[in-house]
Amino acid sequence: MRAVIIATGHASKQAQFSPRHSPPLLPLLDRPFLQHVIEHIAGMGILGFDIILSNDPEKYEALLGSGMRWGCSFTLRLARDAARPYNMLQPALAGKHDGSLLLAHADMLPPMDAGMLEAAGPALICAPSQDQSQNGHGFWTGWAIIDAQDLATAPAGADAAALEQHLRGRGALSVPVKRVLSVRSYGDIIEAQRMVLAGEFEGLMFGGQKAADGIWLSRNVSLHPTARLNPPVYIGANCRIGPGVSLGPNVVIGSDCILDSHCLIADSAVLPGSYVGEMLELQDCVVDRNLLVNTRIGSAVSVSDDFILGCVSCSSFGGGVARLLSRMLGALLLAALLPLLLATMLLLKIFRKGPVCFRHEAVILPAPDDPLQWKTFRLLSFSDNGDSSGPFPRLRHFLLCFLPGLANVARGHLRLVGVAPRSAAQIRQLCRDWQALFCSSKTGLITEALVVYGPAPTQDELYSAEAFYAVSAGPWHDAKLCFAYLARLFRRS
Repeated sequence: MRAVIIATGHASKQAQFSPRHSPPLLPLLDRPFLQHVIEHIAGMGILGFDIILSNDPEKYEALLGSGMRWGCSFTLRLARDAARPYNMLQPALAGKHDGSLLLAHADMLPPMDAGMLEAAGPALICAPSQDQSQNGHGFWTGWAIIDAQDLATAPAGADAAALEQHLRGRGALSVPVKRVLSVRSYGDIIEAQRMVLAGEFEGLMFGGQKAADGIWLSRNVSLHPTARLNPPVYIGANCRIGPGVSLGPNVVIGSDCILDSHCLIADSAVLPGSYVGEMLELQDCVVDRNLLVNTRIGSAVSVSDDFILGCVSCSSFGGGVARLLSRMLGALLLAALLPLLLATMLLLKIFRKGPVCFRHEAVILPAPDDPLQWKTFRLLSFSDNGDSSGPFPRLRHFLLCFLPGLANVARGHLRLVGVAPRSAAQIRQLCRDWQALFCSSKTGLITEALVVYGPAPTQDELYSAEAFYAVSAGPWHDAKLCFAYLARLFRRS
């Protein structure tokens, strides 16, 4: 038997997930939920997997690899629409697999065993539901044991409800299970960790040493003697628990977290890399760095004060030196080119109708994933719309954009070389992968796209240039772009 896992990372807007997370990659105790799903399936003796992805495929590939770490074989496939990934079933299954298959959705995990695979036959695994519209069938978990051809003939463009109807029409019956683990919402995460810590869901693997009844501690945990742990509690690796901290019951602290003195946390989850400030009280909450989600009232708040909630990260000395050198070089160039800057302003004042100087709003990079935490600056320019018409477009860019932009470089808003500055509205229009790539980069006056394609690249050229720069950025590459930019200043379009 082979397994087909739908791991597209699609989540409803009501789930309020942070953009930095794809639901199957959200942690449950010490590992991503998708890893629990794979280990659970592999424990039933299924070693061949077709995994259908959509969002953040590079993150999934980094986690999964080829499957050798589990003794399995993975085939990764990309679906264009995360909400309707079933179009990939036919090319994945047609002519390749006969007999029964296990269909699984990576954001839910029902309890199953090998005997269930042999005895159930065509079946939909359903969990209890209070929704009267289910007509006694229960809530379909997205897991099914079905013939390969029944999956391959799923209607084009089907969503989960249409697929369920199709499988029932092919004779699949409901097989109820008492409970199910889920990461379809932050509330589901807290309930899932409660069930695992209470021993209500057996067979789940997780690390950590059992220090006492209901208390698990991973490696390199610094626990102050005055901290109080009310079981069940799980603390991940490399965590620091301050004096007077009270944890539990039903609390999971992810790896690399810091809990400051006298904070109180109960029935909550703190995701990896988060900082919880002094004397903060959390009940029925999920903390994801600066994001605070109250699952009881269904609200999510982005906290801008890092002394309350924040991200645990190490400052980069090399990055600080690079920013300082960039500011110094920008100030020197501004001083050296000031006569040319003033002459350009004078000519524009004489021959142009309207204002000479414009200020465009742009986001400071690198930027966090949460748009509410983006900081902006005013980019100085002599051009209102980036017009590059004429025989020497790069020279126009030098006079109208580069020269005034040196003031922003001297103030530390951007660098000499980087990706093109964008406003918050422009960033939101980018696709998810491009937005993540852009926010992790640095803005600059000279860009890869400008040097290679000129001031007016197409969207495809712009994306390829920024993707290339993201993996090639460095002092030597930036220096090469600067020299290439100067060499092309007087080249005709």
